[in-house]
Amino acid sequence: MITINNIMRPLMAKLILLSPATKIKTPNHPHGQSVVIKIVCLIGDIVATHKVGGFMSHSAKKFCSWCELQDHEREELKLGKPCNQMLALGASHQWYNTGTLRLQQMFAKRSGIRLSEINCLPYWDPVTNIALGPLYNWYEGVLQHHVCH
Repeated sequence: MITINNIMRPLMAKLILLSPATKIKTPNHPHGQSVVIKIVCLIGDIVATHKVGGFMSHSAKKFCSWCELQDHEREELKLGKPCNQMLALGASHQWYNTGTLRLQQMFAKRSGIRLSEINCLPYWDPVTNIALGPLYNWYEGVLQHHVCH
């Protein structure tokens, strides 16, 4: 997790600077054209989206980035209480503020969430802005196994 955050940190810093409208001069707009640059969605497989989004692995005790389902409840095939932006971002910042690596590991194990640099974007919602890509969902059919196994 540390490595992906180190790679993402400079990119997120630039995106925060470019988040308000920025004027870019072009041949068609010599006085500048207002442009806003944002990440609106993170699409990938479960492993990648969890790593980039700050969620624990699909094999963790709290494995789901969309609900509060825990690993011992998988057999019931019921959705857990839905996650929301405030809870996910709050847990992410709480993980960061715990201080020591040992406390961070304990917190992540309990909450299922750790810090991700993408959570520093002011408009980012780690629950609704993350999607399982169609390749992994439709073609390979892995979403059905997310809860079942």
